[in-house]
Amino acid sequence: MTPERWRQIEQVLQAALKREPGERAALLDRECAGDPGLREEVESLISSARPAQSFLKGNALEDATLLLEEADS
Repeated sequence: MTPERWRQIEQVLQAALKREPGERAALLDRECAGDPGLREEVESLISSARPAQSFLKGNALEDATLLLEEADS
């Protein structure tokens, strides 16, 4: 992959991640028009980022407390 292509993917990816999930399709339609490979790559990276984002948004202390309470039951 060329550095120019990676920059293009990165720009579209960052723009997509700044939007709510329901707004991303319209952005990708606009930014990836005529370039299905670009859209595929960005969508793949968005999918890969989802588990990490939900993990980082979680509260580890609350999760651990719930697990300990369940284990004590």
